[in-house]
Amino acid sequence: MVMVMRVRGRGRSAVVGVVAIAVAVAVVAAIWVSGRDEDRARVVDGPAPPGWLRLAYGDVQVSVPDDWDRRSTGDCVSEAEHWGPPTQAGCGHRRGVHFVVDLDTFDPASEPGVVTRGLDAEDPSWHGYVRLGDVVVSVSDADRAVVRRVLRSVSIEGFQPI
Repeated sequence: MVMVMRVRGRGRSAVVGVVAIAVAVAVVAAIWVSGRDEDRARVVDGPAPPGWLRLAYGDVQVSVPDDWDRRSTGDCVSEAEHWGPPTQAGCGHRRGVHFVVDLDTFDPASEPGVVTRGLDAEDPSWHGYVRLGDVVVSVSDADRAVVRRVLRSVSIEGFQPI
């Protein structure tokens, strides 16, 4: 047996108000959660040579060595999305690729597309970056050829900066 309760007057208005608030909260939460996916790089199908992965960060795509994976940035000054070799731990000079969207704090040491050596003895890696729209793809590795190859692979559909 199913019981149906009828709500009248102010009670009906209160029920409708509660339902409307619940729906609004659910919509905002769904939009926030779906937007968070764009804040993370993901492996995608795409042109990548053997031994390499194709990553997408929003509309930006890049190929990286297939042993690179997502590295934790939760305790770092910069929480830019970072993929790098599994031997990388902690913050500071880290090999790999970073997707930087806070352009106010990005302070490059060179022009886009230029691969340079680290600035001090603590940083023996090679570095380079390119910017596509509102995303900077910054790459560091001990092997200059890897940095150049990653930078050359950065693209948005129909456009490659290098």
